[in-house]
Amino acid sequence: MQNVTREHDLSVLRARIAAIEKRPPLAEAARPVPAGRREDEDWQALLSLPAGLLHEVYADEQRNGGAALGFALGLGKGLLTPERPALLYLHLVHEGQELGLPYGAGLMSFGMDPGSLILGRMQTLTELLWAVEEAIACRAVAGVVADVAGAPKGLDFTASRRL
Repeated sequence: MQNVTREHDLSVLRARIAAIEKRPPLAEAARPVPAGRREDEDWQALLSLPAGLLHEVYADEQRNGGAALGFALGLGKGLLTPERPALLYLHLVHEGQELGLPYGAGLMSFGMDPGSLILGRMQTLTELLWAVEEAIACRAVAGVVADVAGAPKGLDFTASRRL
């Protein structure tokens, strides 16, 4: 009897979390592929970002940062619409000088219009976080990619909770 109650409680919690995240529970998203649809279309739906939420993409080593940025930009590309045509990419100036910037021709081969990516270069982490907050409020911005290397002290739970 306890197992039934526990399973019910877990399913209620999963549904509540899914409602908060504005996406279907994984059990619903992992349903069989309907006739006439390709299997990779369902994978794309699973990997799409729910709008209006904060997501973190983390690379364990600096050399994997380009792959993490490409993944984040690819997910952000899915948020672009005619009503929200811009994706904002923010980073710190000194990190951009060391690690580089997204390459326009590479973005085009990736299927993303370089004109839809707006670059912002900030001097300090405080300025970057302020710019993220302001960009989130802008109706023309589909998403914000804040590229921060390492784990600076200013980027803590309080800062992410504000976002």
